Amino acid sequence: MTRALLLPVALVDALWHVARFRPSVCLTSGGAVAFPVVLAASALGVPVALWTGDVVPGRANRALARWASRIAAAFPGAEPYFKKGRVEVTGNPIRRSLLRWTRADGRRHLGIADDEKVVLVTGGSQGSARINEAVGPALPRLLARATVLHHVGPANVARAEARRETLTCQQRERSRPFGFLKDD
Repeated sequence: MTRALLLPVALVDALWHVARFRPSVCLTSGGAVAFPVVLAASALGVPVALWTGDVVPGRANRALARWASRIAAAFPGAEPYFKKGRVEVTGNPIRRSLLRWTRADGRRHLGIADDEKVVLVTGGSQGSARINEAVGPALPRLLARATVLHHVGPANVARAEARRETLTCQQRERSRPFGFLKDD
């Protein structure tokens, strides 16, 4: 059964839960999975707040914005994608524990020398696949100049690790693919 066919079932389920729980607000970071809950909240008069973490919001978040009372954007530059006056640039919420880290702590944790240049490659939402594809051919040139921390996404770890194995020993030491950056 396709996901589109499940949407009416999910919407009825979301209506029941929102009506039963009666939240003051529906806060979502969007994505296609949020549609049933956002539609249910809107139908039941619950204000919807949408948080978008990309400079260029994905299609789902741009579509969900029509039901949002307020939109919080992590980065300046997202505002033109939404109706004027409903967006506020709030930044990216992070855990307090991350605020205690210093540059030296991070380097020590990752085993990177203080004087080593570092390139962090990461993509959000729909940009990840294209970024991962572009990094492949450029990786040897990048590694000649810096350690590369590459956030490839969980589905691409095996491919990134296989690419890493084709590198020289010295390049492999400087190539660090990660599926998801979840640890402090």
